Amino acid sequence: MNYNHLYYFNTVASVGNVTQAAKLLYISQPSLSYAISQLEKELGYRLFTREGRKIVLSSYGQKLYEYTKDAFELLQNGIEESHHMAFSNGGHIRIACINTISGDYLPKIMHAYLQEYPKTTFEVKNTSTLNVIELLKSEKADIGFCTEVKDDTLSFTPLFSQPFVVIVPTNHPLANRHKVSLKEVMTYPLIGYTASLPIAKSVEQIFHDEQLEPTFSFRHDDEILIGGMVMQGFGIGVVAKTPFLKQFPLCEVPLDIPNQNLRQIHLAYAKNHFQSHSEKLLIDLIISHIKKE
Repeated sequence: MNYNHLYYFNTVASVGNVTQAAKLLYISQPSLSYAISQLEKELGYRLFTREGRKIVLSSYGQKLYEYTKDAFELLQNGIEESHHMAFSNGGHIRIACINTISGDYLPKIMHAYLQEYPKTTFEVKNTSTLNVIELLKSEKADIGFCTEVKDDTLSFTPLFSQPFVVIVPTNHPLANRHKVSLKEVMTYPLIGYTASLPIAKSVEQIFHDEQLEPTFSFRHDDEILIGGMVMQGFGIGVVAKTPFLKQFPLCEVPLDIPNQNLRQIHLAYAKNHFQSHSEKLLIDLIISHIKKE
């Protein structure tokens, strides 16, 4: 028994005529009759009986038809809904993004998209760059916003940059400085990003470019935790300048370095995964915003 056998049976049962059913199924009448007989042989009972030239469902066939009718209607509904998701303007888009863009950039993009395609629904997951990459590769997210990593299976498009700054309490000796050197920064306890994060490596690189080896007293996943630690006097933070910093009464001091290493935020998606029409439209919108800027 397979899908075709049941589908053929359901078609014959709904039409009530083998010849008509064969035409609808684009197969020969003998082939259809054989498929039905094979199904009956496997089940062990007749599904149809003859009344003159007509065929009618047996009591067993009628019971089976009650279920196959519902099953194939449900399957058809599923096909139509999945087709709508894939090819309509108002599909469902799953986004994975780093926390730092979820408060300003991403809501603006989503608002602009919904102005054009109001029936679209979004599912947003805030996480780290490494998790964004994993969600894209496992097809649990359609579009990502993160820093770039080396991975040939993913496409990255640069969106905007965030400079690195030093954050200090308002009463700190560095608070009123216009700029601060990395050597001065290293004279204070440092608070930075979790070592496994790509952004942590970017921060360390700006020190290495100056032939300096920083030691971080504390490491955390994002600017909220780092800002909180700075507020409590555990040290000073070297972080990307993000909207998260606005919630703290801290001073942001630019770094005095020859080549400002910027945290680059990228649009990311898997190269070889199917993209729905909605995803393509959203990517086009994001790229059009880049060109305008």
